[in-house]
Amino acid sequence: MDWKSECKRDLQDYPDILFSIQSMEYELKTLEDELSSLGGAGDNTPVQSSGNKSEDRILNILSKKGETEAALRLARRKEKVIRVALNRLDKNQQEILLTFSKMRAGSAVETLSEKFGYERTRIYELYHIALKRYCKCRYGSTET
Repeated sequence: MDWKSECKRDLQDYPDILFSIQSMEYELKTLEDELSSLGGAGDNTPVQSSGNKSEDRILNILSKKGETEAALRLARRKEKVIRVALNRLDKNQQEILLTFSKMRAGSAVETLSEKFGYERTRIYELYHIALKRYCKCRYGSTET
């Protein structure tokens, strides 16, 4: 396994994971409100369709709610794993990794060089040091 590539992918996905958590929380609230307005049970009690449109709608909402809850649990676990590893790094290392994950390497280096007042080569060195440390914190290794 190429842990460095996995770590880079983790960090690139991190903002989207954070957004998806918030989005799914809103979606669940909306589904719960829909259930309440239809007079449906808020739990996952199985109900058999009778062909009634209202009951079918309740079943569809319950199904979607269950799938969304499962996806939300997974997203929260992913976010926590990434956050725990990131929190082991100092603030500068976090900023370097997150900046590299958001933009192309050249733009990230330029942005970070201006911010920290370092040469471009030093920024690349700091990036590789931070990525290696993140990989060790995330997967226990940087190599297969």
